[in-house]
Amino acid sequence: MLAVLLAATQINLLSPPETLHNVAVSSVDSTSLLLHQTLKLQFQQTQQSIDKMLQVHQSLLESIEGDYTYTTLRDTQAYIQRHRESKE
Repeated sequence: MLAVLLAATQINLLSPPETLHNVAVSSVDSTSLLLHQTLKLQFQQTQQSIDKMLQVHQSLLESIEGDYTYTTLRDTQAYIQRHRESKE
């Protein structure tokens, strides 16, 4: 749609943003502007959510001890065996 507006008004993409904005505002109906604003807000909120998740993930990674190893099934079974034997 923007390409049609630019072609119709003979404005190239190197024009100052104010010129493009004035053409867009005068040529686009209010529904399109509302949709644009809504999508822009949704994009910003999604971007903020992703940034927060990355911060939480980074914080989690920093809190894990450096020598942390995953517990395998064999480790769990050996632990259970050791504790069963000591109770008997």
